[in-house]
Amino acid sequence: TLDAFGRMQQTATGESVVMVSIRVINGTTASVSISDLLQYMDDQDSDNQEIQLNADSYRGVNFHRVTPTDQDAGRIRVLGENWSMYFGSGERTLWFVMGGEEAIPTVHAAIDQILDPASQKTLPDAAPFRFTLNMSQWMSIFENPERERQGFGKKVAETFEAGDDKIIADMTPRENGIRYRIRFEEGFVKLVGLAVARAFGIPLE
Repeated sequence: TLDAFGRMQQTATGESVVMVSIRVINGTTASVSISDLLQYMDDQDSDNQEIQLNADSYRGVNFHRVTPTDQDAGRIRVLGENWSMYFGSGERTLWFVMGGEEAIPTVHAAIDQILDPASQKTLPDAAPFRFTLNMSQWMSIFENPERERQGFGKKVAETFEAGDDKIIADMTPRENGIRYRIRFEEGFVKLVGLAVARAFGIPLE
């Protein structure tokens, strides 16, 4: 399973930083897979992006930077000039960050906040609300049995059929609000890898 955290935060300069963090509980190879994938992309000498491996490290999380060469006006307006994507990996935590010059300081502050024990305080006797979604069952409902599975859709179906296909969402009262936690089972780690590979044109076996 995975614990996930997401935030879109506006900085003092008016730019936005998008952050997604995933704590990997049963997926120790995910960090190595991300590094290998970025190394593969870097070896291709693509003109679509500039890749800097090991661009930053903070509290056990190592970040790689991918800067698209096509800096379109819409994303510059939201994320700032020379915005980049950052892929971070630690012993049990993965990060995805998008932003400009304030991205790294902002994610450092977010890591501090997550690791602060005071932020984990729960109200006594709090009963969380839980919602569970089984993806393979939903896919079987909407799938047309007369059509043959092909391409990426076939890979998605095969990944979820192998199990570990649940999304579990919890809502727990906190001292100063409500905490939402979404856990993704191992099948979603594989699916993210497939999606990234497909986006960069890496053949799917």
